[in-house]
Amino acid sequence: MRTSPGAGYDLGYPVVWCPKYRSPVLGGWVEDRLEELIRAEAGERGWEIVALGVMPGQVRLFLKPCPKNSPSYVVGQFKGFTSHYLRAEFGHSRSWSPALWSRSCFVATAGAVPAGTVQRFLQTQDERPSKGGAVRRSFTFLLRPTVKQATALAACLEDHRALYNAALEHRRTAYAKVGVSVRYGDRSAELKHTRADDPGGQGRWSFSSQQATLRRLDRAFRAFFDRVKAGRTPGFPRFKGQGRFDSVQWPKDGDGCRWDSQPGHPTATYVRLQGAGHVRVHQHRPIRGRVKTISAKREGSRWYVILSCDDVPAGHLAATADRLADAQRDLAGRKRGSKRRRKAVARVAALHGKVRRQRLDHAHKAALVLVRGYDVIVHEDLRIRNMTRSASGTIASPGCNVAQKSGLNRSILDAGWGVFLTVLAYKAESAGRELIAGNPAGTSRTCARCGHCAKDNRLTQAAFACTACGHAAHADVNAAINILRAGLALRQAAEAA
Repeated sequence: MRTSPGAGYDLGYPVVWCPKYRSPVLGGWVEDRLEELIRAEAGERGWEIVALGVMPGQVRLFLKPCPKNSPSYVVGQFKGFTSHYLRAEFGHSRSWSPALWSRSCFVATAGAVPAGTVQRFLQTQDERPSKGGAVRRSFTFLLRPTVKQATALAACLEDHRALYNAALEHRRTAYAKVGVSVRYGDRSAELKHTRADDPGGQGRWSFSSQQATLRRLDRAFRAFFDRVKAGRTPGFPRFKGQGRFDSVQWPKDGDGCRWDSQPGHPTATYVRLQGAGHVRVHQHRPIRGRVKTISAKREGSRWYVILSCDDVPAGHLAATADRLADAQRDLAGRKRGSKRRRKAVARVAALHGKVRRQRLDHAHKAALVLVRGYDVIVHEDLRIRNMTRSASGTIASPGCNVAQKSGLNRSILDAGWGVFLTVLAYKAESAGRELIAGNPAGTSRTCARCGHCAKDNRLTQAAFACTACGHAAHADVNAAINILRAGLALRQAAEAA
């Protein structure tokens, strides 16, 4: 048993977390350094590590921390500390984007945890953004609350404002009197006591929405410290007065809130907000994607609901392409030499120009992100002309799968790989970055861990499993690691020559 001032405890639990999309990046020197960093951070904070295992795609830990530190706080400290040092010490770790670690973790009570439970968690971390360029998008709709519901929403805002101000006062007082920094994890652990002491006030609202308010304060402090480090005007977080706290967020649809809570209603749409009930929504357009978070916002005397949706297809280029297809079909039905055909031709030409500009705009923006973020960029040395060559063959030797190859060629050309690589090349040159074209031959069939190359390693288009060492990963991630190594090897050879 361990002791702290006024208490004794023997608390322990298993924790599992993994890199973004379970990328197998924790092998070799990274594995040894990660173990060292985890043990150093635990020792500094007085947390006892009972068992620690680092694998290429996951970290497993059995820990005995101080009971005042929540599991999410403990894992967050490990992730932040290790990510900072691994990125600084290992050059190739800069390819982990946008973050080294995933945002989730698995925590269980002490004791035997079924392997299937952990495996189900790990499978959820394999999900990657779709190839079609899915994005997150917000949809705002006007709410039509009753008088009673409007009063409840106003009370919800007021209680969340009071919670924000109380948390800010707690941070200021603790640091001013005893020099202790109170963080989100500490306040979140005390939230259940706050709710229990005020069941008719703070206890009425969603626990998750209150946690989101505390995270909002935590973000304000992080932004403050970032400004201090950058030498800008700091701007210490302020207390929120009347009229300066006008929104509340529920982080997950189904946890204290529910979009389309009455799907059987024939004419209206409703959103359920804990404490306010089913509020009618003026939904003037359909939503796309999966609802991720729900927010309620007050603007003057009106109330709005804001839905943040994941997996929304990037719509501008796709919508223009759909209009282009309609215009081309319309052109095909026009009589040659007619006035209507000339108008249809002009419309098709205009839409072709719009698609070209949108594709070029996307290439410039994507290339700019890479050039600003990385000193060395490695890409496949693509032979696009060869890749899009017709498969029709000749009369003497006709080709096979001609229709399928034709569709693939259109997809490759529509993606604009050649335009993107051209833009990337001149932006990298003007910014003084190094751009390396690596030979992609065999990279999709070669294991990034042991180097075994075999056709059977590629199970499907997306799955890779080495038949020699058992290494499993997303096929694109495995190939990207091989291409990166090939490019860096070319760089080292050129420097040595």
